[in-house]
Amino acid sequence: MSIRFILFTLMACLVLSTHLYANTFIVTSNANRGAGTLRDAIEKAAANGSGVTDTIFFNLPDVSRTGRTILVDSSLPDLSSHIYIDGTSQPGTPFGISDARVEIRSVTPYFSLFIAFRITGVEIYGLYLKGIYTGSALYFGETNDVQFGKSGKGNMVTGFGQAFYTNIQDPADPASSNLSFQGNIMGTDESGDKADFFTYNYHTFYLRNVRNVTIGGVGNGEGNLMCDQTMMLELFYTKPDSAGYLKIQGNKIGTDRTGLKVLTSFRTGDVNISGYNDGSDYFEGTTDADVEITNNISTGRFQLFKIKNYFKVKGNKLGVGADNVTNISYNSAYTLFFLYCGQGIIGGSASADKNYIAYGEQGVGQFHCGSITISRNSFFCHASEGIGYYNWAYYTRPKPFITINSLSSTYVAGTALPNSTVELFYDDNCPLCEGKTYLTTVLPDQMGTGNIAEVLAVPL
Repeated sequence: MSIRFILFTLMACLVLSTHLYANTFIVTSNANRGAGTLRDAIEKAAANGSGVTDTIFFNLPDVSRTGRTILVDSSLPDLSSHIYIDGTSQPGTPFGISDARVEIRSVTPYFSLFIAFRITGVEIYGLYLKGIYTGSALYFGETNDVQFGKSGKGNMVTGFGQAFYTNIQDPADPASSNLSFQGNIMGTDESGDKADFFTYNYHTFYLRNVRNVTIGGVGNGEGNLMCDQTMMLELFYTKPDSAGYLKIQGNKIGTDRTGLKVLTSFRTGDVNISGYNDGSDYFEGTTDADVEITNNISTGRFQLFKIKNYFKVKGNKLGVGADNVTNISYNSAYTLFFLYCGQGIIGGSASADKNYIAYGEQGVGQFHCGSITISRNSFFCHASEGIGYYNWAYYTRPKPFITINSLSSTYVAGTALPNSTVELFYDDNCPLCEGKTYLTTVLPDQMGTGNIAEVLAVPL
């Protein structure tokens, strides 16, 4: 082998390595453009190739609030695959109760700060993203494996039209998947105690055809604090593909950081999850999405449409604060409403499964759905009804009602449908009769006549 060939091979390897070697880029200037800026770091990460992870850290020399604020007048360069941006690396104290240490502020309206299309692997931590009531904090499509905030490394996001926005040009476009949003403060000020039209996001999430989405979490510090002007989540599926899972867990929606104070004077925090609309009115739904709504405190309404898979709603405080007493509802309709859904459960047998659903116009409603179990929840102080249904004439099964024939201070008896499970509750102190405090579960007798024969040795 000649020396010339050896040198050529060595040089080729060195050139190749410049495109495969993971680099760390340090932001040292808070200018909008130029060397050492965030724009410069994102451009260098993109030029470094997509086969490795590139890290962007911050070391702005002026650690004052002004020194850690980056003013931008247009979108940052498009993100590339496998990029890790960590504002918690910046010296200085976090902003308020957040984990954010670097502010990126829009100085003109109508653009998105971060853009991510057809890439994989995006992590963004410790940034305060501030809009002017338009545009998005993150505009993305056909993008996979996104982690926006996590416990101890959350972001702040305020003042956007749609904080997180994914749109589709064609229903056949591939879905974005594996998206996680945890530990963030969105739509409030830095104290987590106040919100106004300068901090609200009009929509927090405006999503189309996404798969495997986590908003919040059940771990310490994984839940988000969110306050919006209209919708926390607007999610539509425009094709019947499997949607994977959607987990909305451990969030405070429409309240302050304590979960006791409403931060708006209007209806807010609604969640609308719409499956593929094929024009049918079948019970079973159309979209294979595993929806879990658990351990949230919310002022708003949750609506599911044409979701086929077994959904779970457990451990939430809906319309009622963290203390299970305070009225936080701005809901003028059903707090939970299900249309053309397959099946699911609201509550459950474990004490942690119980939902507190209170103070709205109505608690739970459904229209043209399959079997939905509502078990061991606490309903109280609704204006119209705790549990309702529309147009039972659509159903072939009988109405799930019982008849009480005998009632005293220690005994209740009546009839129910064969194979029923009947739960008994203490009523609330509000005008309507609602089941507030769970007592016990009884079963009709085994002869199948539908009689409830068990004597309850408890005061009613």
